[in-house]
Amino acid sequence: MRPRAALIAASGAALLTGWPLVSGLRAADYGQMGQTFPIIETDLLTTIETRLAALEANGGIARMQRQMQEQAVASVRRPKPVGGMTPAIAKREWLFDPSIVTEDDIVDAKGNLIAARGTRVNPLDMVQLSQALVFIDGDNGRVTIEPYAYEEADSHLTGNLWAQDWTALYEWIEPYPGEPSLDVTRALQKAKYDAVKMVKTGEGFFTSMGLDPLPATFWERSLLEQPPPPRKVVCHASAWDVELNNDLRIKMCIKIDHEDLVTIHHELGHDYYYNNYYTLPVLFQNGAHDGFHEAIGDAVALSITPGYLKDIGLLSEVSTNEKGVINKQMQDALQKVAFIPFGLLVDKWRWGVFAGTTTPASYNADWWKLRAELQGVAPAAPRGEEHFDPGAKYHIPGNTPYMRYFLSHIIQFQFHKAMCEAAGFEGPLHECSVYGNKAAGDRLKAMLALGSSKPWPEAMAQLTGSREMDGAALLEYFAPLKAYLDEQNAGRTCGWSGT
Repeated sequence: MRPRAALIAASGAALLTGWPLVSGLRAADYGQMGQTFPIIETDLLTTIETRLAALEANGGIARMQRQMQEQAVASVRRPKPVGGMTPAIAKREWLFDPSIVTEDDIVDAKGNLIAARGTRVNPLDMVQLSQALVFIDGDNGRVTIEPYAYEEADSHLTGNLWAQDWTALYEWIEPYPGEPSLDVTRALQKAKYDAVKMVKTGEGFFTSMGLDPLPATFWERSLLEQPPPPRKVVCHASAWDVELNNDLRIKMCIKIDHEDLVTIHHELGHDYYYNNYYTLPVLFQNGAHDGFHEAIGDAVALSITPGYLKDIGLLSEVSTNEKGVINKQMQDALQKVAFIPFGLLVDKWRWGVFAGTTTPASYNADWWKLRAELQGVAPAAPRGEEHFDPGAKYHIPGNTPYMRYFLSHIIQFQFHKAMCEAAGFEGPLHECSVYGNKAAGDRLKAMLALGSSKPWPEAMAQLTGSREMDGAALLEYFAPLKAYLDEQNAGRTCGWSGT
């Protein structure tokens, strides 16, 4: 018998008879017996890594990612129909009890009883429906919906904590899905822009209109990039005249993308306002009213058109694709137009508190009443006076007036139109850029130089020729989008009850 067979036999006998096994064993090296073979199986992790590398090289991973994204979008745009429902053929109302009766005891993993057999459970006792539900067969072209008082939308669906910016909804309501859009970010990165070149581009916009170059101290003292650790800074973009003597600076951690290019033009609008009134007495070193400072930066940003981007070499050609224009205006409106009612309601609520008409007993109720009336949104869940939702907006506990933002979202279009008229531009307002136009720059400088030394109507007239604020330019700017929406909503009843 071979040693290995003898060992197995002896071990088996020991186990059967109960003899101690360990005492009879000795460790020894018996050498190699017979032919041996190397391990040829590839390590599992190596196999996985090799296959992933091959997939990445041939685009397989990218394809799978696109497929997953497309499936996710398709499941939202084309959800599975609710089973068991048939088309309504007559208008009727009835009560429905969704309760169920448990057929057996329900227990948890440890055997604890959750619900005994025969217990009646109504899910509406646990979760209340906060809005009306309408089920539509999207494949049935004969379906009609009678007009009714629309309820407010849940505020969280806008993708913004305060529902002041609705741009997160764009991918779901894009007018012309798949239509090519301007890829300014890619153009910036391809041209190897860095933070300084981004700001130089913004400065070039203002100097092209005849305004002064930024002082040398601006480039020495501004913070344009995130500093290395361990230093930490707040990267929220802001503009400064630190000592009220043309000590201009901006503070932001610049990313090389389209959004930050627009933000730079906006922030430099503040700095050029400072630059043009810093010689006035300190009391007059401010905007004509709270909305002017924000509106200057935003009005300048409206001139970042495809034509301007072509002029500075970021685009090779300007497309006049109407569908692309509608898509871009929808994106802009979801930010600029959607903000307007929120910009108004914050100070309406604050003024109610100051006037005593909004009392501590109704702080939250009055807040949501304004949001329903002006924004058409409602809380996702019941909110009582034990909550203080207005305090989620910094400006309320910080006692910072908010009307400046509401006003700026109106008059920025008025300023933009006035500068375009001074430049002699003829064409749709949304296509106008005043880049390189000295006449528009002269008109702008004349207003900036006044600071707050004159009543705001005089400053307004200096630029626009009118002593009144007017929303007509906003409507003119978004005229293409308005025409598209009128066509899409023909025959529909739009709006909300606001109660």
